Amino acid sequence: MVSYSEVRKLVLVNLETFKLGHLKAPEQVVLSLTWQATKLTDLFIWCTPEESIKIAQIKLPIIQETLAMLMAHLIYLADLLKMDLEVEYLRKMDKNNDKYPVAKASGRDYEKIKDAVRENKK
Repeated sequence: MVSYSEVRKLVLVNLETFKLGHLKAPEQVVLSLTWQATKLTDLFIWCTPEESIKIAQIKLPIIQETLAMLMAHLIYLADLLKMDLEVEYLRKMDKNNDKYPVAKASGRDYEKIKDAVRENKK
């Protein structure tokens, strides 16, 4: 398995391969990232959950390529912003774990979890 830091290096070395080299400002990368995400939205927007599973199987190569492009965009954007995406992800997960502890949600359905979250906010 390849580490995040190795993937990051590959993305940054191969910006032209990912067609990102001409994007020099965060705003440009975000717009391009949004366009990539829209490709996925277009596949699933009017589907039922059952239909989306079938479409995902049929369109898997397109979905895989689009997810790879989204990852490249996120890595490049983080680099432009001088952020360590791996550190930021772990920081966010710690924050979520503090805010929504698994022990409180264990064995509950979605509505009960939402109620517990509302109670924590009071």
